[in-house]
Amino acid sequence: MSFSIWIRSFLGKRTLYPTSRFNRIFFWFGVIFIPVYLGSLLTLKGGWVDWLFLLMITLELLIIVYVLQDRPEEKFVEEYTVVITHIEDISKRLSELDIFLKRERQRVEESEAILARLRNEKTELEPVVLAQRETVNAVLAAHTRAIASRAWKERALGFMTGLLASLVASMVYGYFTR
Repeated sequence: MSFSIWIRSFLGKRTLYPTSRFNRIFFWFGVIFIPVYLGSLLTLKGGWVDWLFLLMITLELLIIVYVLQDRPEEKFVEEYTVVITHIEDISKRLSELDIFLKRERQRVEESEAILARLRNEKTELEPVVLAQRETVNAVLAAHTRAIASRAWKERALGFMTGLLASLVASMVYGYFTR
């Protein structure tokens, strides 16, 4: 880590106005004391020792207030980190949902294409089926008539055969009973 990055990260964690009460007392003491002392030096024409004392007091206040400043509470950073993580998860889920919806949209389009193709086939085959249905109905009607006429013939033949068998049975009975 370079020095400039360290300085930026160090200053990025500090605030202009201190967060703790102790550091705020030192801050306001410096805000009031330094101009008063500076004014007294300028009016009384102080020596280099007074100027050195002013510089030391100023540096001490800067060090106490800004360098040794308490870090801001990390709970806010943790809360933001958690929220950002949740937002990233939501973003990932939304992208997955978008992919799913695209696949489903494609399936629906394929189904609609199949349905349209089947409707076209139906319209093309419907006249053929109707024509074939008329042919099939005619064949079935002819078959029904043929079966009906054969049924009457079979019934007539059965009746005649039954009558003949009855006559033969009567004759045989009459022959043996005499």
